[in-house]
Amino acid sequence: MGMGQAIHYCYRCSTQLRHSHFEQGKAYRIDSRVCCAACAPEAVRSLPPDLVQLLLSQIAAKEKRSSSVRPPASRPASPPPSRISSLQFKLLIGAAVAVLCSVVATVVLLSGGSAPQPSDRATSSEKPTVALQGGPQRIALKKAQDYARAHPDDLFGQLQAYEDLTLLEDKGDAGAEARKAAQALRVRGKDAIERGLASLQSEIAGAVSREAFGTALDFLEAARARMGWPEWKLALDKATRDLQDRIQALYGPLKAKAAEAKEKGNVTEVTSVVARVQGWGVARFSRDLNEALSKVSAPPTRVLVDDGEKDSAATLRFNGGEEFPGARGSLNPDRTVAHGGTCSYKLHGDFSGGGAYVGFWFDITELKNRDFKEVRLWVKTSTVARVDVRLADDSGQIHQKSGGILLARTDEWQELVLRIQEVVGGQHWDGANDGKWHGSPKGFGLNISKEGFVVPGSPQGTL
Repeated sequence: MGMGQAIHYCYRCSTQLRHSHFEQGKAYRIDSRVCCAACAPEAVRSLPPDLVQLLLSQIAAKEKRSSSVRPPASRPASPPPSRISSLQFKLLIGAAVAVLCSVVATVVLLSGGSAPQPSDRATSSEKPTVALQGGPQRIALKKAQDYARAHPDDLFGQLQAYEDLTLLEDKGDAGAEARKAAQALRVRGKDAIERGLASLQSEIAGAVSREAFGTALDFLEAARARMGWPEWKLALDKATRDLQDRIQALYGPLKAKAAEAKEKGNVTEVTSVVARVQGWGVARFSRDLNEALSKVSAPPTRVLVDDGEKDSAATLRFNGGEEFPGARGSLNPDRTVAHGGTCSYKLHGDFSGGGAYVGFWFDITELKNRDFKEVRLWVKTSTVARVDVRLADDSGQIHQKSGGILLARTDEWQELVLRIQEVVGGQHWDGANDGKWHGSPKGFGLNISKEGFVVPGSPQGTL
C-alpha cells in the first residue's frame, strides 16, 4: 500500500475497502459511511431517502462510465464479479421508488444502447449478509428491545442483551442496530456511574463526618447491588479503600496516644480513646486497640487499706506465735506516733520467756478480685532489723518470704514494699500448698522474730 492511501470498512459487512475500489465502482461513499457493491442492494432498502438518492446517483454514474467503453471482441464480455449489471441497477431503481414513495423523482434511462447480454461467468461470491425476518439475529434483537422496554433503568442488563453473541457476529441490519444501541448504552452507563457516585458520597457524608465509619462502609457494600456495571464495582472498591485509609490515618495516632496514657496511668484519656474507636463501629480497630493496650503495663493504682485512724478490730489482729510457746507481745493503737495522720499501731515482742515470733495479720478479703501487685506500708523502729513477711492467696495458701526483709537502720519512717512475685517461691502451707500464687490476696502479715533485733540476743523490740 502506498503512503497516505486511506483504508475504509463497509458499514454493513466490515469488508476492507481502498481507494481503488471506489475508482473501479466496487464501493460507494454514503455521507460519512462507505458501502461495498455487494451490500448496495440491501443498503437501498434500509437507508433514509436522501442517502438512497446519493447511493443511486453513484451507481448510475458508474453504469454510465461502464456503458461508454466497449470491451475488445477477443475479451470476455462479463464485468468484474463485484460490478452491478444494468438489470441489477433497474431492480435497485425499483426498490428506491418504493422507499421514495413520498418524493417526486425522475428516473433517467441510461444511454448506450441495449443492455449487455448476461455474463456466462459466475456471479460475484460476495453476497449481502442479511438477517432473515424470523432468524436468530432478529429474535435476539427483539429480545433485547423487549428487555429494554421492560427494564428502562437497568442499562447494564440492556447492554448484555444487545451484546448477545448472535448479534455481535451478525453483519446485517440486526447486528448493526444492536451495536449502535450498545454504544449508546455505554455512554449512558458512564454518565449513570458518575451521577451514582456523586449521590453515594452525599449519602454517606453525614456518617463519615460523625465518624460512624462502620455505617458508611456497610452503605458502600450495600450499594453494589444498585448497578451491574463492572466500572461501578471498581468505583465502589476505590471508595471503600479511600475510606479505610482515612480511618487508618486517624487510628494510628489514637492508638499511640492511648498506649502512652496507660503507661502514665491516665485512665480518663485511655477511656476516651477506647470509646471513640468503639464508636466507629469497625470491629477490627476495636480488637486491635484492646490487644495493643493489653500489652502495656499501667502504673499501679494505690488503694488505701488502713490509715490507722479508725477501729480496725475486724481486719487487724495480733498473732502471738502460739505454736512456739513462751513469747509475749501486743498490738495496740498509738496516738503518740503517726505518719500522715493522728494514729498508728505499735507491735511489741518479748522473747525473754521463749517463743519464736509475734506479729499481726491484716485481712483484705473485702478487696477481693483486685489485681494486686504489691502491698506498701510505713514502719518505724529503732530496735528491729528484720521482719518476716506472709501473704495469703485466694486458695488460702500462705506464702512466706525466705529470710524476711531487712529494714534500713534509721529512726525515721520508712516505706516497706511487699511484692507478691518476691514473696512467692519461699515457704508455703495450707490452701493449694503448691508454691504457686492463686488469684487475689486474702491477707498479709508482718512478724518480729527473736533473731531479728538490731542488737543480737536482745530479748525484746518494738515496731
